[in-house]
Amino acid sequence: MLEPNVLGVSCFYDPFNPWIWNTEGTVVRGIRINALYLRGPNYTGVFGDGIIRPKLYVCRRNEQGEVEPQLVKEWSFDVEEAMPFRCKRRVEAGWGYALFLNWGDLDLSNQIIRLIVQFERRDGIVISGSHKEFRVPKKGRRA
Repeated sequence: MLEPNVLGVSCFYDPFNPWIWNTEGTVVRGIRINALYLRGPNYTGVFGDGIIRPKLYVCRRNEQGEVEPQLVKEWSFDVEEAMPFRCKRRVEAGWGYALFLNWGDLDLSNQIIRLIVQFERRDGIVISGSHKEFRVPKKGRRA
């Protein structure tokens, strides 16, 4: 049931609360991708034969005011590691994944982050999804 010919990556996030909080609910420790679709030849979601590589950047401005993303964390999920994140039912968009990306002790409070999910196929071709930017909530009790 693995598709070698992944042609696109689409990610969908909770628009209000994509965050993974620490147990006290005071610091964000990660982000959830509610639905990740690897697009196959007919552009519906498939389970890809390759490696899912989410990359997390912190966006900082340089002296010219331009945004310079700096890579701070990268995850890697091969076929076996991605199994627990597979959705159990096929939906209209196809088969997908729900990823939980924990960045551990990195303190990204109140910073703008950029997330890009790439898929590396077995033939070495890397397919990138579009990037998404978020402002991480400040430290303190979540609402």
